[in-house]
Amino acid sequence: DSSTSRGLGDVYKRQLIDRQVHESVPPTVDYSLTELGQRLVEPIEMIYDWARDNAPALDALQPRQTSRRR
Repeated sequence: DSSTSRGLGDVYKRQLIDRQVHESVPPTVDYSLTELGQRLVEPIEMIYDWARDNAPALDALQPRQTSRRR
């Protein structure tokens, strides 16, 4: 999917993942986290845990009314 490819390309450019292309038929590509990418795992897991722990409160939130100036 092209949006997945673009997303992977973005994190590759930011040096969060490594990309290894294998010359096979069909061609295959392996991705792995760089050292910098691995350093993101803990903060992402913390955010995931917070969201899971607060899911009932988050589900109960109502959309905020926005100001629409004319």
